[in-house]
Amino acid sequence: MTRVYPKFLSRKIGAGARMDNVSIVVEDLDATIAFFIELGLVLEGRMPIEGDWAGRVTGVRDQRVEIAMMRTPDGHSRIDLSRFDAPGGP
Repeated sequence: MTRVYPKFLSRKIGAGARMDNVSIVVEDLDATIAFFIELGLVLEGRMPIEGDWAGRVTGVRDQRVEIAMMRTPDGHSRIDLSRFDAPGGP
């Protein structure tokens, strides 16, 4: 089976710039992971994030987030997918 990868996954963007990491907040993490796997990305890991540390990093208290890290086929770029289970408040 031959996979065709979208150009944005494998080419440099702009004059000498490239995509190293992109973070996307989604509603349906399972469906989004499946979508990016179909495009050729690889799931590197998935885990819940919560607690004081997460709140200090984002500025959102009492949050619960599930994240998934996807890697491009060439290994040079990553997409972080996040689903907020409890967005908390300011």
